[in-house]
Amino acid sequence: MRQDEMIPAYVIQVRPWRETSLLYKVIAHHHGRISLIHRGARNSRRDRPLPTLTPVRVSWGGRGSLYTLRHAEVDGRMTVRDPQRQVYALYINEIVSYLLPDDRYSDEIYPLYDEALASLDGASDPEFVLRGVEMDLLQLAGHPLQLDHTEQGKVEPGRYYRYHPGAGPVELPEGETTDGISGQTLLALQGREEMDERTRREARRLMRQVLDYYIAPRVIRSRSIMQALAG
Repeated sequence: MRQDEMIPAYVIQVRPWRETSLLYKVIAHHHGRISLIHRGARNSRRDRPLPTLTPVRVSWGGRGSLYTLRHAEVDGRMTVRDPQRQVYALYINEIVSYLLPDDRYSDEIYPLYDEALASLDGASDPEFVLRGVEMDLLQLAGHPLQLDHTEQGKVEPGRYYRYHPGAGPVELPEGETTDGISGQTLLALQGREEMDERTRREARRLMRQVLDYYIAPRVIRSRSIMQALAG
């Protein structure tokens, strides 16, 4: 990349770096996940920190996995405007940060993230958007979910299953439902179909289990805020 080339990007995380600088975790178009140092940003009145959930354009230089921000500009308004949905967007930021490593080159991450924010802002059911994003990010991270088959055959809507990350659904004995996930829920998730309240709860529980397995020992902090908002 030329040092003067401005690349569309989103900042997904900002934190202090040494005494005067900021470290940005960024999703950049045609580059994937990178880390940028904004030198002197904490002491500068001219250089404001780059916002999250907002399209920006950036250029950078340097070598290795930690680059220096050269130029930056905001490239539009905040994509997710509703405060409650901003919490859901921050949840997506955490998943991206934990599932996808730094300096992860990918053509897919930026359009996936850009579409996720746009969908989240306008969706009638933001949880439906979250389930799809979770599955897409697990796929990108190399952990695709196969929910419509067990080792023995097709998942049946009327049966219950226990999901084992890395192995898939295992059918429970007939009549046993404790801690199980219905086949109806598994098939709805696989097909990205709308759900009723019961299947929504089961899908939420399943995705929490799977994500926790792959990001352990880290914890998704925004979940507690989302639960409080849900009442």
